[in-house]
Amino acid sequence: MSTAPKPNIPHNPYKRSPIKLQEDLAGRARELKSIRYYLGLTAAGQSPHLALIGQRGIGKTSLLNGAESIARDLKLLPLRLDMNENKANSQWNFWQDFYQTLALSMAKADCWGGLNGKIYAELLQMMYSRQPGNLDNAVMQIPYVFSCHQGDIDRFVCPDALVIHDLEMCILELRNKGLQGVVVIIDEADCLGMNVPLLQMFRNVFQVVEHCSLLLAGTEVVFPALSDVFSPIPRQFHRIDIKPFARWSDTWELVLRPMSKEIRGTVAPGPEVVRELHDLCGGAPDEVQLYCHHMYRSVEDGSAKQMSLAPNVFRAVLREYRANSPANVDAVLNAIERLPDKLLFQSKWVSRRHLTLEENIGVTILRSELKHNKSLSNDDRQSIATTLTDGYNKLFEAGITELRDGIRLAGSPLSAGFWKSFVEVERGKRWTWDDDSYADSLRQPIIKKIGQECGAGGHIDTIAGKDAVDALQLLRDGNIPSEFDEGMGEMIVSALFAHDEKLTHVADVTFQIQSPAGKQTHQCRFFESPSVQLGETQFHEWVVNHQSLLDGNEIAVVVTGFNRWELPTQIELHRLGRISGYPIPEVFGPTESEHAISMFEHGDINGCMATFSRMLRDREAGYLRNNLAFCQLLTGDAANGLNNATKAMAEDYEPLYEMNKGIGEYLIGEHDNAKSSLRKALEQLDSQDSKFNSDATYVLVIESTEKRCKSHKGVPVDAAILINLWRIGELTHDELKADLVVRYQDAAHAWLTTFPDMRGESNHQQLSP
Repeated sequence: MSTAPKPNIPHNPYKRSPIKLQEDLAGRARELKSIRYYLGLTAAGQSPHLALIGQRGIGKTSLLNGAESIARDLKLLPLRLDMNENKANSQWNFWQDFYQTLALSMAKADCWGGLNGKIYAELLQMMYSRQPGNLDNAVMQIPYVFSCHQGDIDRFVCPDALVIHDLEMCILELRNKGLQGVVVIIDEADCLGMNVPLLQMFRNVFQVVEHCSLLLAGTEVVFPALSDVFSPIPRQFHRIDIKPFARWSDTWELVLRPMSKEIRGTVAPGPEVVRELHDLCGGAPDEVQLYCHHMYRSVEDGSAKQMSLAPNVFRAVLREYRANSPANVDAVLNAIERLPDKLLFQSKWVSRRHLTLEENIGVTILRSELKHNKSLSNDDRQSIATTLTDGYNKLFEAGITELRDGIRLAGSPLSAGFWKSFVEVERGKRWTWDDDSYADSLRQPIIKKIGQECGAGGHIDTIAGKDAVDALQLLRDGNIPSEFDEGMGEMIVSALFAHDEKLTHVADVTFQIQSPAGKQTHQCRFFESPSVQLGETQFHEWVVNHQSLLDGNEIAVVVTGFNRWELPTQIELHRLGRISGYPIPEVFGPTESEHAISMFEHGDINGCMATFSRMLRDREAGYLRNNLAFCQLLTGDAANGLNNATKAMAEDYEPLYEMNKGIGEYLIGEHDNAKSSLRKALEQLDSQDSKFNSDATYVLVIESTEKRCKSHKGVPVDAAILINLWRIGELTHDELKADLVVRYQDAAHAWLTTFPDMRGESNHQQLSP
């Protein structure tokens, strides 16, 4: 036997550290949208304050990094502070860090002469050497007052009025520089709860200053402290809960986004693996990253060809969990080992760990009645209750305890990921895990039964699907949808499910469910089987026909919304994906660009240009402008080609684009401008700190005797620029030869031999990707 050969793939993209770039954040479209909305209010002159609340490891720091990027987009100055106990225990340690960060951020924004100016240097001197500076340079009051303070620094008190004054002066200076305000971003805000006077200062300062917002990130621990000081809390802070991903489409996005597009089709896990991963990790992004790291590593070392949840992955994950688990984990695992398989791994009692005994009894009765399509007798109900109660007693006797009305293993609670990895490695796949709430446990069997009896081919839960459905309809009506992203993941998941089952239509149905768990509004997407067209009447009739069964379980179901629609075609899905920025799986065929290039290669240049034009109407992109310009220059439409090449440069500069601009200028008779553009493009490629390369599959070269150009294969961009400079008379043949030999000694002779006589050698053009 032999392992798979080690593939040549990029380094492992799945990291345990926070995500730094907003565009790399996956599955957090709703949270980012809320942050952008409230920071937009800050830029408009209001002062909303936000609190990101979630468990540790859920991705709050990554969202704060995204918030920094959003703030800059909105012309706000982000002021990032990371709290610790030292800063929380000493007001001066906090304010010194605050003012140092404020001064540095202001200087980086080119305020007060910038980083090399006298004012910034004097501010540092005031704060660190406590030497009063020149009053003319005292642009902020607190640093100057502190520099005059002779006592213990821990006893220094920052007057509220001076902090307010300083922030207002900073904002005034920023507005003179074209910025709109300040966002104070504080991570690890739990520490703030340790210092009530500091929180009270926050309240006094940030309730007054306009164009200035607080953005805190912490766990539930911070909210009681905020509530005590910022009362009433709902009027002071907009709470954004950061939770594990509820939809496996978000997990799917988290898995795909870090991966290079070139290897997604061969290395990325399939939809079924992603769905299993979502269930395995309960949507926790840190656990998803951990599993993905080891799945990708298996591909790197040649033990697997594609990312999958193989036994070696579970073993690797379990090793990490063991290394980072509490000291008494062995006692917990010993308790697990003593339990018989049947009790532990086939038990409703442990698997439904979030349900109380009474809730578990109610769920089991409901499932049984739905399965048999009739209400149970009192004796049957009592039998279920007795069986479940006896099962709980056995668990308690074996070392399982009840905590907060839920089931927990004895000892410190283990994470779901640790527990499941242990099960996979030590016991095999003989057990299921159910982290659903009481409300979900009641709802899910009802929805499943409704779908089955109405003839649906399956269903998924939807949370934010409407914006993508509306965007699809706009495309079909000939309009361009505005920004949308929340429902695109669900749209792709729906298309994947339908693709596998060859389905074309779905029905989005909204239910209002009243149960012992409370009232819920829930939307499901039912997939229409080829033989049955779904209609709203079917769903209403199911509720009426099962009214007695539902009443017996204290459940009421009302259908409040119904929308049947046709799923997107492959081209429509690719359009939606490009507009929203979501990657589309390769199973849906070539991208729009690949489709356009295919038309070009088969001689349909007009169809190719029409596709690029439509793509540009959907969403602007420099490479598309250049591709369209290329086709226009090639077909003799030099004026429009020049215009689009110029726009491409403005959107996203590349020397290739400027070369095409120069060709366009030459073709319309602007010879001096053409020479200048070609020279500038070459300078950009040749500069020492150039970020550009000369790779190109095909380039345009001006014909030697006619005012037209043709495409040629295998010529780098810098070589093409030199040849074009020679063709327009800017270089002699000897100068061209000397430069080409230095750059491409092996290929130069062939180019010098063939180019003067080259006529229409290539009919094909691969455009920029």
